[in-house]
Amino acid sequence: MARREHPDDFDVARVQALFDDLADRLVARGVDGTIYLVGGAALALAYYELGERRLTSDIDAAYSPATVIDELIAEIAEEQGIASNWLNQKASQFFPAHGLPAGQVIIERAGLTVSVGPPRFLLAMKLRAARLGRDNDDIAVLLRRCDARSVDEAIELLDACYDGEEPFKPMARLIVEAALDTYEVTTARPPFTLDAVAPR
Repeated sequence: MARREHPDDFDVARVQALFDDLADRLVARGVDGTIYLVGGAALALAYYELGERRLTSDIDAAYSPATVIDELIAEIAEEQGIASNWLNQKASQFFPAHGLPAGQVIIERAGLTVSVGPPRFLLAMKLRAARLGRDNDDIAVLLRRCDARSVDEAIELLDACYDGEEPFKPMARLIVEAALDTYEVTTARPPFTLDAVAPR
């Protein structure tokens, strides 16, 4: 039996290769697909600096046409011996009720267009989830991308993205406070250190 690869093995190059494979299969079916990335893969492909190779636990997205892409996800997983949920829509539970903001296209080729959510939206999603040990590094990177320099500014950003309907969890406060200080990002290969954020 093929080895079931742990999703943490997915780095930037692997994600891009998987999307190339998916695009080829969509072309073969005469279908145009779209993927909107919202999780770690979005950060790895668009928001970590060149050379900072972030690993992602899976590829969180919204995609269409879902039925066809779900079939192709299963095909690729079986053939390559990787997890069956390597690309999934589980993060939809964290989408705002008013819908997704316009994304930035990062891959456009025959069969497939891939875009990423804007950094403020991705940060808001991470703050809403506030999973200790899973979201810390991304929050640290995105706070700096969004020039958010305090807990209060992080709260304002969350409120703006979710129309004030999501609470700012105590865990989110703890993560942001730590992230604004000198911070080591360990999900990148190699790890790197961010300087402390200067208050306004």
